[in-house]
Amino acid sequence: AIDMAIAVLANTNGEDTILLPQPSFPLYNTLCSSRGINVDFYKLRSDRKFEVDMTSLQRSLESNKLNAKGILLNNPSNPCGSNWTREHIGDIVALCQEFGNLPIIADEIYHDMVIR
Repeated sequence: AIDMAIAVLANTNGEDTILLPQPSFPLYNTLCSSRGINVDFYKLRSDRKFEVDMTSLQRSLESNKLNAKGILLNNPSNPCGSNWTREHIGDIVALCQEFGNLPIIADEIYHDMVIR
C-alpha cells in the first residue's frame, strides 16, 4: 500500500520528491529510489521519543516546496518504537497545510500493537 501511495503522488520524472523520516524503515527509501523518485529526509528527535523535529521538517518543506509531493509518517515508529501524541500529529498536519495541503502517507501498520 505504501508503494502504491508513493506511486500515485510522485512522478518518475526525476524531479518529484517524497519526504521521509530519519531514522526510518529502509524500505521507504528503496521504494522511492526504485521508481526514480527523489527523497529528502527530515529528522526525528531522539530526546523527545523520536517525535518529528518540526524545524527539520519545515526546512525540508521549504527547500523542496516546488517538488515535494508528499510526506511519509510512520507512527508507531519502526524502528524507533515511539508513539506520537494527537497534538504532535496535529502540528505536523498544520505544517503540511501551510505548504499547500501536502499529502501525508501515514504508515500506521503497528497501531493495533500499542499498549493503551
